[in-house]
Amino acid sequence: MTTSTKLTNAVGSIKTGINERADIFTTNDVKQSVKDSVLSGLRKMGFTPDQGLMPAADLQIEITKMSYTTKVETLKTVATLEFELKATLAAKGQTYKANYGSQKVREYGTMPYQQAIQDDMNALASQTVNRLLSDPNIIALLK
Repeated sequence: MTTSTKLTNAVGSIKTGINERADIFTTNDVKQSVKDSVLSGLRKMGFTPDQGLMPAADLQIEITKMSYTTKVETLKTVATLEFELKATLAAKGQTYKANYGSQKVREYGTMPYQQAIQDDMNALASQTVNRLLSDPNIIALLK
């Protein structure tokens, strides 16, 4: 299984109603956390991806979007977080491709902590991985 991204760690910037401004970065390796989420999800579903007991399957996951955009409104900042994955699964002589995305909107009165944004982005990534893992086409090809 491979995970890749052409994205950098910079996911956007935020400006608040009281003119604070900051660039938003993810400090953790999102590729690794997506891969870990997928592997742990597969294990919970009864698959054994790391023991070679699964039928040969090649699952490639590309992180295609990870963004954080803000809009300043009266006395508050509205932030939109977006996360998208593209999966390509080759198994049983078939290839299945699909895109999965999640979005979250948050409102802030003051500048949010970097950690809070990172936690939100990680939660969004997990939610997107769960969408991928609950896709009946993915499950059917992995069985």
